[in-house]
Amino acid sequence: MSASCEADLTREKVGGCLTTTTRRELFILGKNFHKDARVVFECPATRWRKEVLPQREFLNSTHLVCLVPPYDGLPIVVVGGVITVDVSVHCSGKSSEPMKFAYTAAVDGLKPFD
Repeated sequence: MSASCEADLTREKVGGCLTTTTRRELFILGKNFHKDARVVFECPATRWRKEVLPQREFLNSTHLVCLVPPYDGLPIVVVGGVITVDVSVHCSGKSSEPMKFAYTAAVDGLKPFD
């Protein structure tokens, strides 16, 4: 087994996520995920960053599942009620290319998108 992580994200699936404390599972498909994998959510525009661990029972070399952290960064003006952040997988000192992930704004009556 190689000590390096060349994580490669190919797809992610979640039905959207509210910016409040609502937590949803994020399924990430890819390859070369290792036991020390961490999923990083980051918004460079606001310097917001959250790191979460995958659920160990669903961590595999080709897929993982994690809970999406709520967006609690600095408020920013969002177009269409959506805040877009980068998601990447980090392990063994290396990281995957980021993929875009959208949070819906916390507005009364706004529901997660499908």
